[in-house]
Amino acid sequence: MSAKDSEGCRLDGFLSFSIQIIMGSFAFASLIIKWRQETPRRAPLIWLFDTLKQGSGLLLQHFTNLLFSIIAGQYLHQNSCAWYMCSHIVGSIVRVFCCWILHSFHLQIVAKYQPRFDRLRSGEYGELVSLFTFFIQLNTWWTIISLV
Repeated sequence: MSAKDSEGCRLDGFLSFSIQIIMGSFAFASLIIKWRQETPRRAPLIWLFDTLKQGSGLLLQHFTNLLFSIIAGQYLHQNSCAWYMCSHIVGSIVRVFCCWILHSFHLQIVAKYQPRFDRLRSGEYGELVSLFTFFIQLNTWWTIISLV
């Protein structure tokens, strides 16, 4: 499946990949800067787990947008890049808001039924940091993103 359409737009071209890598690098650098300036600073492993949740969620949304844009552009014989831009803007506004609402609802449920759902408290991985707890929270976050 090629991501090139009649107007010459390529979502899978060198320029597109370069721009995406540069933007991803800036996003990652901003997370590092934010972490270095926060007080109290989270432990490096906690920060890594939180960053992996954010980054993997972002990649999930990004590749979903790319796939949707390529398919919509080909099926409707329209510009895939325009579809990507529209889905990105909608994702940045509507999806982020919906994820925030679902995540807030999730946190209320966890608080209500604690300690039964203790492993689901976002960003808390136990006294001894647990990889299992991280994967439970990661799966929860992916589920929220997938629902939106």
